[in-house]
Amino acid sequence: MYGLLYKDFIVNRKNMLIVSLAAAFMYILEFAGLIPSDDSTNTSDMPFLFQTINVISTVSAFMVIGMFQNSIYEQDEKKKYAYYITASEAGIRAHVQEKYLFSYLISVFCMIQCILLNALAIDIAKNEYNDSTLCVMLFFVQIFMRAVEIPFTMAFGAKRGNNVKGIVIIIIFLIALIYFLFGDLSVFGTIDNFWENFFKLFDIDENPKIILGLSLAGLGALGCYYVSYRISCKVYLKGVENYAK
Repeated sequence: MYGLLYKDFIVNRKNMLIVSLAAAFMYILEFAGLIPSDDSTNTSDMPFLFQTINVISTVSAFMVIGMFQNSIYEQDEKKKYAYYITASEAGIRAHVQEKYLFSYLISVFCMIQCILLNALAIDIAKNEYNDSTLCVMLFFVQIFMRAVEIPFTMAFGAKRGNNVKGIVIIIIFLIALIYFLFGDLSVFGTIDNFWENFFKLFDIDENPKIILGLSLAGLGALGCYYVSYRISCKVYLKGVENYAK
């Protein structure tokens, strides 16, 4: 398995560097707007603006990394390679394990990168808001999304798997849209109250229970990830029949 992991790191090293720089670029845009000049108001006087830009930068970084994760499965979608893996000593289990481990390590790297860049943004902006808890939550969300997505990719191939995922996303989007058009939105209050409550949700000082919430979310996401791995092992050969060649 570790040989396969090394192979994926070598094959994707350039793409990983590009994607990492693209994710960091989201924060560079943030820095450009937050570095205070001598005649400007210090960003500590604009906490809401800083928090909003910080959240957008973090979410965008995870989205960029997520798009890269979607591409790592297509590289090995060749029937000859799949049958070789099946007949090799490592077998299907090692191949699937490697893909899950590689995807997991990418998510870990993204989380660490976002936390470090967030700490740098705090130092530059001289603002006390820290979205490290949001980074951890997005990490678990990303792990859960891969847990749902990878079995579809293994069973139907990357192209068909992405189509299935796209249909699910569209259905969720339509449900959310219908609710926002016709549902009761009073529970969210005004837009300012909504964002204020959102920021407090991930603030350890304002909401100490977030640590328990993150712990439970982590256990749930990792549990789903393991179950997803077991499912992918069983459906892998079915997906091989959908490969073009």
